This record gives sequence, structure tokens and C-alpha cells, in this order.
Amino acid sequence: MDKYTADICEESDTSSNDGSYDGGDFESEKAKCLFCDSTFNDVEATLLHCKETHDVDFHKLMNRFQMDCYSFIKMINFIRKEVISCEVLKTLDSPVWEDDKYFKPVEEFDPWLMFDFEEHFSALSRDDILPVVNNHGDSSCEKNQLVLNLQKELQDKTEQLSQLSEQLIQMKKFVHKILQDDDAMDTHPANCVGNSTNDNGYFESYSHHGIHYDMLSDNVRTLSYKNAILDNKAVFTDKIVLDLGCGTGILSMFAASAGSKKVYAVDNSDIAFYTVDIIRENKLTEKVEVVKSKIESNKLPFDHVDIIISEWMGYFLLFEGMLDSLIYARDNLLKPGGLLLPDKCNLYICGAHDLEGYKNHIEFWNDVHGYQMSSIRNEVLKEVIIDVMPSKNIVTSSSNIASFDLYKCSVKDTSFSSSFNLTCNEDTSITAFVGYFDVLFQLENTVQFSTDSFSTPTHWKQTIFYISHPIVLKKGDNLNGRLICRRNVKNTRSLLITIEANDRTYNFDLQ
Repeated sequence: MDKYTADICEESDTSSNDGSYDGGDFESEKAKCLFCDSTFNDVEATLLHCKETHDVDFHKLMNRFQMDCYSFIKMINFIRKEVISCEVLKTLDSPVWEDDKYFKPVEEFDPWLMFDFEEHFSALSRDDILPVVNNHGDSSCEKNQLVLNLQKELQDKTEQLSQLSEQLIQMKKFVHKILQDDDAMDTHPANCVGNSTNDNGYFESYSHHGIHYDMLSDNVRTLSYKNAILDNKAVFTDKIVLDLGCGTGILSMFAASAGSKKVYAVDNSDIAFYTVDIIRENKLTEKVEVVKSKIESNKLPFDHVDIIISEWMGYFLLFEGMLDSLIYARDNLLKPGGLLLPDKCNLYICGAHDLEGYKNHIEFWNDVHGYQMSSIRNEVLKEVIIDVMPSKNIVTSSSNIASFDLYKCSVKDTSFSSSFNLTCNEDTSITAFVGYFDVLFQLENTVQFSTDSFSTPTHWKQTIFYISHPIVLKKGDNLNGRLICRRNVKNTRSLLITIEANDRTYNFDLQ
């Protein structure tokens, strides 16, 4: 149990029987600005600082997005967790912080989270709407009516405050629960991917031979693994090898041919039944053992291996969440000093001018036989397109947004925020951002391949993010932005991706 969870539990045990909550140590904490390093004695002073210095009026934001206390708490944690700038916050079209994961505090004992913002803003609203008393002869009746109106309004606000206090108590209990609930917040494979309700569908998708045809016929992919293994036979001689997510067993057979002592081919999809026949057909049953199981199972027929080979990469590198299983295998099954193949991957983004794709995917919905269908257009804009983007359409430099050293990376690294800088190569407009990755096998005879638009196409193709407003640039212009990648708590094998560029925010769902 971490310190913050323990503190909450202690507070729960010592709270009064009537369920009231006195705020504990929160009131003694300095309030830190959400956008800079300035600190103040209380949240009210910080709110004024945000309004005067950063031009962020939280009162207007609350009204704009119709936020209650829960949504306001999520917004504060969202700003802190995703390191959202004031400029980006002011351009948001919708409350993108509604995911329940933003209930989890980013900073311990954050005064922002216990501030009675609804009462504070209600007081501001009262100041705005109080009538001006006419000093030139208001009647006694009018004054009495004004007093009665104010008394009624005070009574209403008192009732609202009582309701808010109860909501804060319930919110505290809810936060306490999700902090203790590993299934709700933890993205470790044993607690998240391994138990996902979507896992059955995921493994079923790999049971059909069609998807394996696509992968096996991808010569860039398959030959890279073959060359990395067979051109480095000394590495495999007499070694125990794990082929994680073996599919049809092609990598296992490469490893056996390279001189491995034993290869365990592990896959949880029904393709494993065919893999048994394939291994037998190629007379490799003495060297290759097929195991139909999740790697997180405690019933595997081996304890440790010398080498782990795996083709775990998905679209945009991280889609499908199989890196989680590789990390689990690395931490629990790989001998000290053992090898991972591949051992490094890099993720990149660049800009593309693709008018044809933009017209087909986006502008089509602006005029469908004379009618607008903007509601569908808005949904289409959230979708990620997996396709080959011709190299002639790439109009900017590329920027590395993430690198994964597979010997060191953790599951937490699969959710990240990264700035990027792209230099435009010509006078043009950017209609889409394009994501791709490269893969390295760093051995004596190094092998690597890329999934960019300038290389031989692979079954991963490229990941295309069409944007609603093309960005006009001239040759030599720099486009600065930020990409935020996070796991979808409802389906941890999918990704939620936000791209901030040119004072706009674009949200995508890769599923």
C-alpha cells in the first residue's frame, strides 16, 4: 500500500461517525499554479493568478463545460498528469478529462482537490447578478422584497452546499476505492491485459490462418527475424529459447535451425493446435515444444530461458498491448544476462499532404448528395487510418516521440507525452500526421527495419491521423506540437492518442 492510500485509510478510520470530513492537512498546503511554478497561500489566490497571468478563468470553464465537483476534480488531475498548457486548455472543444482514471490524484494532498470551488464560483455569480440599489427613492416594499429574495437565495445556496459536502464525502470514498482497486488503475499485464474482457476476442482474431498469411508474407518482417537468428547462430547454439506469441511457429523453427537446445513456442490462440502439426511436419518435435497458454500462467513447462524472441509489435507500435506480456516474460522468465530479440524500437511522427485521403475520409461528410452529415464527420475524425501513405505525400521531417529499450522499459512507458518539432520541406498544407516505427536486433550481425513511407511496405503500413483543419506551412517552417498516448482503461489493448498542434487539439481512438 502506498503512502497516499495509507493516509486515506487512516483518515477514514478516524473520521467522525456522522460522516463529516474536516479536510485534514489539506488546508495547510500551499496551492501551486497548474501552469507554472508559482505558489500561493490558498487556492483563491492561485485562481486569481491563473486568470490574470495565464488568462485562464476557471469560473468560465466551469460554466462552459457544465462541470460538477467530480468533473472539476478530473480536470485538475488531467492538467497535472498530461502536463497541459494554459494555451491548450483554452482551445479544448470538450471535457476530454472525463475518464475515471483522472480521479486519481497526481500530487499528494493537493489543495486544489479539496477546494470548495462550487461555493466560491457561486459567490462570484451572486456578485455579478446582485441588483444595483437606486439611491433616488427606492420604496420600503422594494427593499423588503430584495431582502426576501436574498434570504431565499442564501437558503438555496446553503442546501446546495450541504449536498456538495455529501458529494465530497462520497467522492473521497470513491477515490479511496479506486486507489485500492488494482483492476481499475493498474496496467500490469497480470491485472489488466491478462484479465481483459476483450482478451477472448483478441486471441480469437489470431486463430484464423488469414492473419498469419498477412504476417508470413510480409518479407520485411519475416526475413528480418530470419536473418537476425540465422546470421547469429553462435548466439543460439545450445540455448533455451522462448518464442512469445509464436503463431504458426516460424520463429521457433528459425531458432531450432540455428542450433537452439530447446524452443518453447507459446501462444494462447487456437492457431497453436495447427502449430503442433507444423512442427511435426517439419520433424522438429524434439527441439520445439508448443504450449497453448498465456505467458502470465503459472503452469508453464519451464522456469527460465536464455533468449526471448517475439514479434509483439502492433499498429503504431503499441496497439494490442502485447509489449506488456513481453515485459512480464522478461522480468519473470529471462535468465540474468539473457537476450531479447528484437531489443529496441523507436516511434516517430511526421506530417503529410494527402488531399485525396482527406477528401475521401473527411470532406465527404460535408456534402452527401446535398446534405451535411457533420455528426458522422466528427466521429470519423476520431478514427485512425491504417494504410500506406505514399512517400511523395510526406512533406515534413520526422520526429522521434518515443524509444523503447526492451531491456529497461516498463508497462508505464506505454503511456507517454512527447513534444515534437517538424520542419516543412515545401510550401504546402498538412492534412494528416503519420506515425511509424523502426525495429532493431542489436547483435554482432545487426538487423533492423523500418515501417516508414520511404521503405518497403509492411503489413503494419503506417498509422494516419487525419485532422479537421489543414495546417498551411511554407518551406522551412517549423511546426511544434505534442503527442499524448495513453491506454484505454475500457480496453487496454487499444490506445487513446491526442495530438496538439497549431493551437488545436485532435483526439483519436486506435481500436
